Amino acid sequence: MLSRGFVSRALGLPLGSLQGELDYFYHHHGRLQKVIDDSQALVDKSRTLWEASDEDWEKYAIPKLTAGGIIMLERILKKLRTQSRSNMFLLPSSVPKAH
Repeated sequence: MLSRGFVSRALGLPLGSLQGELDYFYHHHGRLQKVIDDSQALVDKSRTLWEASDEDWEKYAIPKLTAGGIIMLERILKKLRTQSRSNMFLLPSSVPKAH
């Protein structure tokens, strides 16, 4: 959850010259959507599959969430989705070119 919180925070604060790079990295390569999708999958699995084998959880950095963890992650997800929607309409001319 810390890395998801970092993404939310980094995209939510104006960071001067880094802002363009962060927008390009997360919004124009689908990375933000991947963070959102993986987080939602973790919440869903944590709610429904407490009896699953450990092998089912190996692909996640955090295998299972507690009820408190689910609440925290859902708050972060809400922020990430808002940031994703608010940046969907970036003009191509405002996106830094890849090096």
